Amino acid sequence: MTIAEMHVWFRQYATQMGMQNVRAILPEQIDTLINTSIKDTIDEVVNRNVGTTNDRIITDNAKLANINALRTLYKVKTYTVPNGGTVNSYKNSPLTLDSDTMLGTAKALYFVDFSIRYQNSDGQSATTTRWFPIRIIDDAYLADVLNDWVLSPRMRTPVMVVYAKDNSVEASTLEIYLGENDATGMSTLADSLTVKDVRMSYIKKPNEVKYLTDIGGTNVDSDLPEQLQIPMLKHAVDLYRVSIQGSLYANQQNAQQNQQELVRNNARPDNDGYQS
Repeated sequence: MTIAEMHVWFRQYATQMGMQNVRAILPEQIDTLINTSIKDTIDEVVNRNVGTTNDRIITDNAKLANINALRTLYKVKTYTVPNGGTVNSYKNSPLTLDSDTMLGTAKALYFVDFSIRYQNSDGQSATTTRWFPIRIIDDAYLADVLNDWVLSPRMRTPVMVVYAKDNSVEASTLEIYLGENDATGMSTLADSLTVKDVRMSYIKKPNEVKYLTDIGGTNVDSDLPEQLQIPMLKHAVDLYRVSIQGSLYANQQNAQQNQQELVRNNARPDNDGYQS
């Protein structure tokens, strides 16, 4: 559905029938309501599908919802680490990456998952390993994890912390800890393997819709999945009705509170039915 069709749909259901062509609400105001509704819809889907997923269990139920919930916004990016050193070269320092550098012009709304793979280079040929999952933890627990014998990172189970980049609103700094890998046989392997790629899956920031045809501009359509567009527009209509009826609702609430206060003030402690 294009943004022009969304505006027609919105006016059909948000205004009185027969008044669709009366400019009771401006196009830019409709755009604001739709963009707000898009964000609310995405948050609801994330909380329902992504936020409740256990990363240690491969679920087989509700495939339809999980695959198609945010299909057009779910992206995967493979970033080749430039001049990636050996695994042991990151023994006492993390592999630090920048989300802006990894994503380029794309913008991530939510990071979902990360994985890493290595390359064994021996002159003419180079062999790439399988993907290994990266555990994402809070930075507050980083020191505990690094010093824990069981939870400490290793080449096959690295650990990542994510925090906001300085002097940036949206960019993030990613620190990947590959561990010490001092076990027998592992140390030799960590000396020969170099960091090759980091794979990230994320939910992209949705398009901010704009209806600009009436002023000679270029429209920006929504990139939500088709099955979410009508529920999103219904939510936008609800937001519009709340905005125009909010003051009336508040006045009704105040009137009800004043009436209750009046009843309390007129109450008498005596009992007319009691006789001494």
